[in-house]
Amino acid sequence: ISGKVDLTGSLTATIGPDLDATMPSYELAVDRVTNGQGGMPSFSSSLSEQQIQDVATYVSSAAGG
Repeated sequence: ISGKVDLTGSLTATIGPDLDATMPSYELAVDRVTNGQGGMPSFSSSLSEQQIQDVATYVSSAAGG
């Protein structure tokens, strides 16, 4: 994954969905981190349930979902 930081300090990724546009819900973020989809791998074997929930909380709140 590559990206760039704009003048506001926001990171713009060039791979994967635009999370600001899709605004994933907490439930969707948990599902994607747990099971993966498309180019994103599953993290169920490398993260604990609590860690997955923490990532999902951050992603959904930062993206406005």
